[in-house]
Amino acid sequence: MTSSGPKLIEINGRMGGFYLREWIQHLYGVDLMVCALQVSSGVKPYIPLHPTNETLMGIMLIPSKHRDIWENKESRQSLLEMQKHGELIINMFRDEFEDICEALEEPFCNIAIRGKSVEDAKEKLLKLCERFEISCEGYNVRNFTSCF
Repeated sequence: MTSSGPKLIEINGRMGGFYLREWIQHLYGVDLMVCALQVSSGVKPYIPLHPTNETLMGIMLIPSKHRDIWENKESRQSLLEMQKHGELIINMFRDEFEDICEALEEPFCNIAIRGKSVEDAKEKLLKLCERFEISCEGYNVRNFTSCF
């Protein structure tokens, strides 16, 4: 509310992306949720400006192509171990598959690999996708990453 009446800040204000908050927090140490809360409360957020020394590159997992990978205990455990050792970041968007409509292709997970450069991260991501058969017919990860 201002002295001249209400002020529209934004309609449907929200943060973007399934995983952007976690990636930005990891790379830059800034929590976008806290910043959004501060801005909405009229507080100017403090955002430290420091460069990052790594790159993240990730891929979404969708039920019709990757459900079996995550439901396979050995594959899931291997991915979780890699996360535990800091090799990758897993962002789960849902824990259960019962109510998933595969026709909608709503991703259930994002896996990001860490690299020293874009090229390094891309190479690691492609190897990961080969190892776990994330790249498959109808989901060509090499094609997705060809712009990088």
